[in-house]
Amino acid sequence: MLYFAQQPDPVFTAILHEALEARLDQLADAQRNLTEAEDVWNAQCPQAAQCFPLPLATDTLRRLLAASRDPGTVYRITDYGWLLLYDCLKSYCEIHNETVREDGTLVPVGSYQVGPIDFDWVVDALFWDLDFLTDQSTMAHLGPAGRQQLGMSDEAFGIAQGLVPHLDELAFEVVEPAWEAAADPGPSGGAVPAYPADEDGEDRDVPAPQP
Repeated sequence: MLYFAQQPDPVFTAILHEALEARLDQLADAQRNLTEAEDVWNAQCPQAAQCFPLPLATDTLRRLLAASRDPGTVYRITDYGWLLLYDCLKSYCEIHNETVREDGTLVPVGSYQVGPIDFDWVVDALFWDLDFLTDQSTMAHLGPAGRQQLGMSDEAFGIAQGLVPHLDELAFEVVEPAWEAAADPGPSGGAVPAYPADEDGEDRDVPAPQP
């Protein structure tokens, strides 16, 4: 599995795998027409597309999915990997939530039926930081000393410049996670009216995206 800021629960894991599989399937379908594939990639993952050519994006997405499916090993990924996860999850959650609103029903996600997904909560709870979204001007203003003081990675700097990653900047590191004991994961399937539920157990409302 991937080393998130807290141990992923089964529902999020199902969401993550659906998001990665959907993106890989879409890119595979679009590969028959290179122009269409580029248009899809730029439209659906605009930030990652600045750094990832399609072949590299496809290969890295496959590696991320395989690592997440590995139950016996925890992998730390670099900011380039986090950028791909962010864009894929954001696009997937937007489409998923729109389908839930339009159809007024839960949507199949793995073995679950899932209502609206709070993407902002996912990012706040599971992502370590959002350094990989720092824009070029902010990076330049910080300078090397400022980036070091904030603990920003070299990969975050490369992303801000729109640089294609070297292979060593896409490496996965096997780690021992510092997660707290996992809570009861609950059933491995069934209805999830909203993800996540509020602390009191009530399903939360996810606001519609702003135009």
